[in-house]
Amino acid sequence: ICVHYHSKGCGQLVVFYTWKRLENCTRGWRLFNLVTGFFPCSNTLLPYCTRHLEAITQGANHPFQELASVCLKNLRRSLSFGGRRHIPSHSEMEAILAGRSSRRLPIKLPGGNEFACKIRSFSVAFEVVQDFCTEMGVLNPAEVKEFSIHATKKGGKISLVTLMHT
Repeated sequence: ICVHYHSKGCGQLVVFYTWKRLENCTRGWRLFNLVTGFFPCSNTLLPYCTRHLEAITQGANHPFQELASVCLKNLRRSLSFGGRRHIPSHSEMEAILAGRSSRRLPIKLPGGNEFACKIRSFSVAFEVVQDFCTEMGVLNPAEVKEFSIHATKKGGKISLVTLMHT
Protein backbone atom coordinates (compact mmCIF):
# COMPACT_ATOMS: atom_id res chain seq x y z
CA ILE A 1 0.00 0.00 0.00
CA CYS A 2 2.80 2.41 0.91
CA VAL A 3 4.53 1.84 -2.45
CA HIS A 4 1.23 2.53 -4.25
CA TYR A 5 0.76 5.85 -2.46
CA HIS A 6 4.40 6.79 -2.95
CA SER A 7 4.16 6.11 -6.72
CA LYS A 8 0.90 8.04 -6.91
CA GLY A 9 2.51 10.92 -4.97
CA CYS A 10 5.50 11.01 -7.33
CA GLY A 11 3.13 11.06 -10.29
CA GLN A 12 1.23 13.97 -8.77
CA LEU A 13 4.51 15.83 -8.24
CA VAL A 14 5.40 15.39 -11.91
CA VAL A 15 2.04 16.95 -12.81
CA PHE A 16 2.54 19.70 -10.21
CA TYR A 17 5.95 20.79 -11.44
CA THR A 18 4.94 20.77 -15.08
CA TRP A 19 2.33 23.48 -14.57
CA LYS A 20 3.14 26.60 -16.51
CA ARG A 21 3.47 29.05 -13.59
CA LEU A 22 7.15 29.43 -12.71
CA GLU A 23 6.50 29.64 -8.96
CA ASN A 24 4.57 26.37 -8.99
CA CYS A 25 7.25 24.69 -11.09
CA THR A 26 10.04 25.76 -8.77
CA ARG A 27 8.14 24.68 -5.67
CA GLY A 28 7.25 21.36 -7.31
CA TRP A 29 10.87 20.67 -8.29
CA ARG A 30 12.07 21.43 -4.77
CA LEU A 31 9.41 19.15 -3.32
CA PHE A 32 10.41 16.46 -5.83
CA ASN A 33 14.01 16.94 -4.61
CA LEU A 34 12.83 16.04 -1.10
CA VAL A 35 10.81 13.03 -2.24
CA THR A 36 13.63 11.56 -4.36
CA GLY A 37 16.05 12.00 -1.46
CA PHE A 38 13.81 10.31 1.12
CA PHE A 39 12.17 7.49 -0.78
CA PRO A 40 13.40 5.02 -3.38
CA CYS A 41 11.03 5.02 -6.34
CA SER A 42 8.75 2.02 -6.93
CA ASN A 43 9.75 -0.41 -9.69
CA THR A 44 6.63 0.61 -11.61
CA LEU A 45 7.42 4.32 -11.68
CA LEU A 46 11.24 4.09 -11.78
CA PRO A 47 11.75 3.77 -15.57
CA TYR A 48 9.37 6.66 -16.30
CA CYS A 49 10.84 8.91 -13.63
CA THR A 50 14.40 8.13 -14.70
CA ARG A 51 13.68 8.70 -18.39
CA HIS A 52 11.86 11.97 -17.66
CA LEU A 53 14.66 13.31 -15.46
CA GLU A 54 17.39 12.20 -17.88
CA ALA A 55 15.60 13.92 -20.78
CA ILE A 56 15.42 17.17 -18.83
CA THR A 57 19.06 17.03 -17.65
CA GLN A 58 20.23 16.43 -21.22
CA GLY A 59 18.02 19.15 -22.70
CA ALA A 60 20.04 22.27 -23.37
CA ASN A 61 17.38 24.91 -22.70
CA HIS A 62 15.23 23.49 -19.92
CA PRO A 63 14.83 26.07 -17.11
CA PHE A 64 14.95 23.37 -14.40
CA GLN A 65 17.85 21.35 -15.78
CA GLU A 66 19.93 21.78 -12.62
CA LEU A 67 17.09 20.81 -10.26
CA ALA A 68 16.29 17.79 -12.45
CA SER A 69 19.93 16.74 -12.20
CA VAL A 70 19.80 16.96 -8.40
CA CYS A 71 16.57 14.93 -8.35
CA LEU A 72 18.13 12.28 -10.60
CA LYS A 73 21.19 12.04 -8.31
CA ASN A 74 18.90 11.78 -5.27
CA LEU A 75 16.85 9.08 -6.97
CA ARG A 76 19.96 7.03 -7.81
CA ARG A 77 21.38 7.59 -4.33
CA SER A 78 18.17 6.50 -2.62
CA LEU A 79 18.11 3.35 -4.78
CA SER A 80 21.75 2.55 -3.93
CA PHE A 81 21.85 3.46 -0.25
CA GLY A 82 18.20 3.71 0.76
CA GLY A 83 16.44 6.98 1.45
CA ARG A 84 17.43 9.44 4.12
CA ARG A 85 16.77 7.94 7.55
CA HIS A 86 16.18 11.07 9.63
CA ILE A 87 13.67 13.80 8.96
CA PRO A 88 15.32 17.18 8.36
CA SER A 89 14.94 19.84 11.01
CA HIS A 90 12.46 22.63 10.45
CA SER A 91 15.23 25.06 9.45
CA GLU A 92 16.79 22.55 7.04
CA MET A 93 13.38 21.87 5.46
CA GLU A 94 12.84 25.60 4.97
CA ALA A 95 16.32 25.91 3.45
CA ILE A 96 15.68 23.05 1.00
CA LEU A 97 12.33 24.49 -0.10
CA ALA A 98 14.01 27.89 -0.52
CA GLY A 99 16.62 26.32 -2.80
CA ARG A 100 19.52 26.18 -0.33
CA SER A 101 20.43 22.52 -0.12
CA SER A 102 24.12 22.51 0.77
CA ARG A 103 26.46 23.79 3.44
CA ARG A 104 30.14 23.66 4.28
CA LEU A 105 31.10 21.29 7.09
CA PRO A 106 34.64 21.43 8.49
CA ILE A 107 36.30 18.01 8.76
CA LYS A 108 39.14 17.77 11.26
CA LEU A 109 42.16 15.97 9.86
CA PRO A 110 44.90 14.16 11.76
CA GLY A 111 47.36 16.79 12.94
CA GLY A 112 44.64 19.35 13.67
CA ASN A 113 44.12 20.73 10.15
CA GLU A 114 40.61 21.27 8.86
CA PHE A 115 39.09 20.69 5.44
CA ALA A 116 35.77 22.32 4.51
CA CYS A 117 33.60 19.79 2.72
CA LYS A 118 30.41 20.66 0.85
CA ILE A 119 27.55 18.61 2.31
CA ARG A 120 24.18 18.43 0.57
CA SER A 121 20.89 17.53 2.23
CA PHE A 122 21.03 13.98 0.92
CA SER A 123 24.79 13.34 0.96
CA VAL A 124 25.89 9.97 2.29
CA ALA A 125 29.12 9.40 4.20
CA PHE A 126 30.53 7.27 1.38
CA GLU A 127 30.28 10.23 -1.04
CA VAL A 128 31.90 12.61 1.44
CA VAL A 129 34.82 10.20 1.92
CA GLN A 130 35.12 9.78 -1.87
CA ASP A 131 35.14 13.56 -2.41
CA PHE A 132 37.74 14.03 0.27
CA CYS A 133 39.96 11.25 -1.09
CA THR A 134 39.67 12.70 -4.60
CA GLU A 135 40.81 16.05 -3.20
CA MET A 136 43.84 14.29 -1.63
CA GLY A 137 44.58 12.41 -4.86
CA VAL A 138 43.56 9.00 -3.46
CA LEU A 139 41.68 7.41 -6.37
CA ASN A 140 42.19 3.67 -5.85
CA PRO A 141 38.87 2.24 -4.52
CA ALA A 142 40.73 -0.12 -2.16
CA GLU A 143 42.59 2.84 -0.63
CA VAL A 144 39.40 4.92 -0.38
CA LYS A 145 37.86 2.13 1.73
CA GLU A 146 40.62 2.69 4.31
CA PHE A 147 39.09 6.07 5.23
CA SER A 148 36.02 6.78 7.34
CA ILE A 149 34.30 9.72 9.00
CA HIS A 150 33.50 9.99 12.68
CA ALA A 151 30.91 12.59 13.70
CA THR A 152 30.18 13.77 17.23
CA LYS A 153 26.87 15.41 18.15
CA LYS A 154 26.22 17.67 21.11
CA GLY A 155 22.77 19.07 21.79
CA GLY A 156 21.42 17.75 18.48
CA LYS A 157 24.09 19.54 16.42
CA ILE A 158 27.25 18.11 14.90
CA SER A 159 30.13 19.47 16.94
CA LEU A 160 33.09 17.60 15.44
CA VAL A 161 33.66 15.62 12.25
CA THR A 162 36.93 13.73 12.02
CA LEU A 163 38.46 11.88 9.10
CA MET A 164 39.91 8.53 10.17
CA HIS A 165 42.45 6.35 8.34
CA THR A 166 42.66 2.68 9.28
